[in-house]
Amino acid sequence: MYMCTCALPAAIGNAGILLFRDWLRHNDDDRAAYGALKKDLAAQEWSDMNEYAAAKGPLIGEITGRAERWAQRTGWQVGSSEG
Repeated sequence: MYMCTCALPAAIGNAGILLFRDWLRHNDDDRAAYGALKKDLAAQEWSDMNEYAAAKGPLIGEITGRAERWAQRTGWQVGSSEG
């Protein structure tokens, strides 16, 4: 699945982007939910891509929270893909 980092909040930073990616690789449920949301949103017409990005925001926030808890539990760091 393609993940455009422009859709992630700027505050997440490079480490957060990599954590998000690695979490999606690790967690089947969140990967499926993110993919389903992207497919649903892709089927809609958007006058502004910022609206598209904003529509993904709530799920990205939820996933990011789970990813951060996983990182703390497992000792995930930038450069590790499994934690």
